[in-house]
Amino acid sequence: MRRFFLLVGILAGLSLTITAPCRGEESNRRVRLDVKTKFADKTDLAAAKLGTILAFKSSTWATVAEYDEDYSVWLNEYDRRRRGNRYEVTLLIELRFPAMFRSGDLYRNQKIKISFRADEATHGACFFEDSLPACFVEMVPEEMVTEACVVGNEVEKVLWSLLPNRGVSYY
Repeated sequence: MRRFFLLVGILAGLSLTITAPCRGEESNRRVRLDVKTKFADKTDLAAAKLGTILAFKSSTWATVAEYDEDYSVWLNEYDRRRRGNRYEVTLLIELRFPAMFRSGDLYRNQKIKISFRADEATHGACFFEDSLPACFVEMVPEEMVTEACVVGNEVEKVLWSLLPNRGVSYY
């Protein structure tokens, strides 16, 4: 139970310290996103949400905002299964229009399935690994750190293709 509150505290603190860049020219500004999960899923999705927030924070095209966002990104239908030395994560990514007290109207969604080894080195595959809070890295199993990196990178790539006027190519 203590770990749950620590993880929720890390996520809350991290999301409050993330600031969006000033709005400049419309064509050059970053897309402002609010990453959301259902309350019942917060513990299960802690690593995935943290990785997603850090991927957007490190991104050249997106940033995270708690208010005045362009879209909300909902992480739903999460499932993690262990198969031998591999983990399979299934996740539904929903891009929704912003709304204050409800989930907002659905714009587009995509279900993803990611497979990774728990002992996989995340160096190189995770360009924001150094941004992970030290207390998160120290208190959770190695596979959750790997999951944060792998899922965060994948969500960013998929979301790029879901946005309007962005095309299907990530780079």
